[in-house]
Amino acid sequence: MPRPANKPHHFALNRILIGGLILYVCAFAILLRNKSFDVTGAVVVLIVFGIVFPLIAWIATRHAIPLSISITPGKSQLIVLIGYIIVLSVYLVGGPQWIDQHLPSSWIDSARTRFFITLAKKLIVFVVIPLAIFRFGFGYRLRDFGIQHEGLQALRGSHLPVVLVVGGAFVAFQYFLSGGGAAFRHGQFAVNQLLVGLPLCFIWLFVEAGLVEEFFFRALIQSHLAAALKSEVSGTVLMSLIFGLAHAPGLFSVMLAKLKDSAQIPARSTRSPIRSLFWQSVE
Repeated sequence: MPRPANKPHHFALNRILIGGLILYVCAFAILLRNKSFDVTGAVVVLIVFGIVFPLIAWIATRHAIPLSISITPGKSQLIVLIGYIIVLSVYLVGGPQWIDQHLPSSWIDSARTRFFITLAKKLIVFVVIPLAIFRFGFGYRLRDFGIQHEGLQALRGSHLPVVLVVGGAFVAFQYFLSGGGAAFRHGQFAVNQLLVGLPLCFIWLFVEAGLVEEFFFRALIQSHLAAALKSEVSGTVLMSLIFGLAHAPGLFSVMLAKLKDSAQIPARSTRSPIRSLFWQSVE
């Protein structure tokens, strides 16, 4: 996708960016009224993931040559995209739980089977259906979604520092500072366990996060919004808002279950499927 020109004053006066910042401040102010709200944790998350990592990514991508993706969405494409986002939002509130209730209990009771069922549901709603709509409905090519041979070539060129720097920063953060890396820091895994578990975790993340989230939120939503608004900043801000809202239905399920004082509405698990897959792979 051609990069819209984002001059400094355009960046500063971007209304969508300003609106996103105001929305963030208002949400933070509302959460402050909750006595159980962890202010320190929220500030740390803001600094690390809202400032430090974006700054590292910006520095690493300054000399990266963007891939050529030509997207000029018309009104019909945007209407279909917005409509699908709305339908998907309704599905996320209770759709996955409804599907689980109609599957054999032996599948749901098995942790390993449930992981693959969850992955299949994500692939269908976030990749297969939207890909089919825009591929066969509007004649999009695979390269218009960022799937192109030039991307592999770029990994050996100007994109390689981005992968090494940003990937290295995330790995270092996960290992030294995150709770998920505690087991590794304390040497709870043998070498043979790591040799089996880490490749499985990588493959799982490649498909679940890399394919599902990058395809739908970045290659589809962000690219279309940026092209329609002629601003990468606006497209990124709106995509980030949609991405955050897509992870909120689980909270709604939890609150609804508490209000009804019933376990009939299963909350979306907050336990990392990657960690569970890792543990099961090294048993």
